[in-house]
Amino acid sequence: MGFLNLLLAGFAGAAAVPIIIHLLNQRRFKTVIWAAMDFLLATIEKNSRRLQMQDLILMLLRAFALVFLALALARPTLSPGGLDLLGRQGETAAVIVLDNSLSMGHRTGNESRFDAAKRAALAIVDHLPKGAGTALVLMSDVAVDEIPEPSHDAAFVRAAIQDAVLSDGGTDVAAGITKAWGILKNAPALAKEIYVVSDMQGNAWPASGDAGWTGLSNELTAAKPAVRLYLANVSDGADSNLSIAALVPVDEQVSTESDAAFVATLQNHGGGSATNVTVELLVGAPDASPTEPLRTAASVVVDKVDGTAQVRLETRFTSGGDYRIAVRAAPDRLPADDMRSFVLPVVERIKVLVIDGQPGDGASFNGAGDFLKAALSPRDPNDDGNKALIDTEVITVAQLGERSLRDYQAVILANVADLPTGLVEGLKTYVKAEGRGLIIFGGDNVSSVRYNQLLGGKDGLLPGLIAARQVEPDVALSGEEPGFGFATSDLGHPVVSFFSDKDTQPFLAAPRFTRALGLDIDTKDIAPTAADAKAKAKPDDLLADNKVHIVARFTGGQPAIAERLAGRGRVLLFACTADRDWGDLPLRPAFLMLARRAVQHVAEGHRLPRTLQVNDPLVELVGIKAAGAQVTVRDPRGGARTVAAVPTPAGDLARIDFNDTRFSGFYHLSRPAASGATGEAGISTIYAANPPRGESNLDALDEAGVRALNPTLDFTWLDGRGEVASAIDGKRVGREIWPLLFILACCCLIAESVLALRWAPKGA
Repeated sequence: MGFLNLLLAGFAGAAAVPIIIHLLNQRRFKTVIWAAMDFLLATIEKNSRRLQMQDLILMLLRAFALVFLALALARPTLSPGGLDLLGRQGETAAVIVLDNSLSMGHRTGNESRFDAAKRAALAIVDHLPKGAGTALVLMSDVAVDEIPEPSHDAAFVRAAIQDAVLSDGGTDVAAGITKAWGILKNAPALAKEIYVVSDMQGNAWPASGDAGWTGLSNELTAAKPAVRLYLANVSDGADSNLSIAALVPVDEQVSTESDAAFVATLQNHGGGSATNVTVELLVGAPDASPTEPLRTAASVVVDKVDGTAQVRLETRFTSGGDYRIAVRAAPDRLPADDMRSFVLPVVERIKVLVIDGQPGDGASFNGAGDFLKAALSPRDPNDDGNKALIDTEVITVAQLGERSLRDYQAVILANVADLPTGLVEGLKTYVKAEGRGLIIFGGDNVSSVRYNQLLGGKDGLLPGLIAARQVEPDVALSGEEPGFGFATSDLGHPVVSFFSDKDTQPFLAAPRFTRALGLDIDTKDIAPTAADAKAKAKPDDLLADNKVHIVARFTGGQPAIAERLAGRGRVLLFACTADRDWGDLPLRPAFLMLARRAVQHVAEGHRLPRTLQVNDPLVELVGIKAAGAQVTVRDPRGGARTVAAVPTPAGDLARIDFNDTRFSGFYHLSRPAASGATGEAGISTIYAANPPRGESNLDALDEAGVRALNPTLDFTWLDGRGEVASAIDGKRVGREIWPLLFILACCCLIAESVLALRWAPKGA
């Protein structure tokens, strides 16, 4: 119970006036014995009790009328939970939305914003009405209901707040309030309150006019009872910050043949310049323990950073495998964004098996295997110790029995006519289950009927069906030169991206073809192009089998090179030949680059992105034999959790899902090989997670800024670094009951007047 005008409540003392008057009117009398009055006294005594009761009732009505009127003028309020004595508890349901995003780690002195937010949240819990239920939501760019239902155990809520951990995610205020409203919507409470404790970053709020956010604001306003929204600002006012905004390798494919270069982008937010910034390149070897610190491979000092600056760092790798790569800047008051990392596959040596369906005679250089081996494995005849990056072996179909496909990272079918059943089944397992690569070149020996029957369809390997009719110059757009060539547009695929520059496009346009395989590809199987892939891809989209990429087209628009993602592997289909039968591609410089990049691309298999953004799901594909296996996932802060590998719907692979990637750094998936299990290898995979770049911008909104951005949002602004409890007292108003008190005062006066007239003596 509270009063908005406490001084006026003192007028309730006027209720003593009728009582005093009543007491004064009680006359003193002297008893005189008179025999003649005995009959009259008996009559008076009979009615005296009735008259005294009437006077007492009239006095009480006058007194209560004055009390009710004085209290009504004082405007008392009944706060939720104020009726506990009547057995009505839990009338308030509150949700505390605690911002645990990366920016909350910004420190001023010995205290971070997150420390201040925890202190404010604890003060809110302590100052909620008695019997209130409290839920807790941790808000970054995803909202996690740490306490999913309002709890009446204040100690439990306090412990959850104190144990909350700072994440490296972004900030999404809409997600936090949406989660809080989902908790409160059906809560049985007379009052509902949401407390958002945050540093109020400007980029954390939805854009003006966002339909979803506008709908949520209107829903909160229209709720019955109305939802009170409190915004507690714990920002320290600082906006200067230096972060690593990006880290990319200069080359798309890195090998042990040459130095590897990386470009790191530094971004200075806020006013002022950052000077003498030390930037280090950190490297972790594939065979190193995940807990082993990264070693410094290179470093540079940047004199001054205004806005953005790029730094080039170089190192050399001596062995292949997946390396942990990171760039770290000198720490500042927000150290979480001073490092950026990614996983880099380094190629040491690729073994390729070329199956030549029409080998040369050995004396002349005219077979597809001859051209492919020359392009993939050029050797210096004067240097026997010079080993090529790609080790190429050329055989015929008849020699397959002496080879095991598992010994090679990629297989090339060059104009092969005979497709034994054993080879077809072996290739399907080789590509889909083992994650290797297959490249198919066309030719006169390629039968569209047989290839479509054995390798086509949903369960096959071909990107599309091979048409019975081949592409010829009369159905292709011919230039001045005879035949047709490659189109030089839409060259975003890694196999042909080298030719996307204007200086290198002429090399791709130079080869001429007289014939090519026609490819019929279902449009629904074609994956989005690079231009369409700007939107964030969902894991299920990345995992979808049968996705086809058009790598390159002929000048007439027909697919020239197509790729299919098949299970854990990749398949590339060239509509041309690898010899001179259908064109002069093997004689052109472009053939060297196309062949090498194609092999390096498919040899990696169908690997999902190993570098993620914080809070993105981590997904890994493994062989079906690993289904049911328990895989240990270690996060960057040393925590470990176990997840199970489950079969995919197709039943040919197993899938590992891990969604708790709230920390930036490296995640390690591991499971040792099962003893005695033939062909069941262990699992050891590294992933990297980076914070969103926008979270490094510390520009915050004040109360006026939030109201300007959200004109329809009804909220109360609190200083989260001040006395939160007293501020809430000044803002929180219980339910006013003065109308009820005024009505009671009027009822007392009316009743007093009616009864006074009714009980008055006759003739008065």
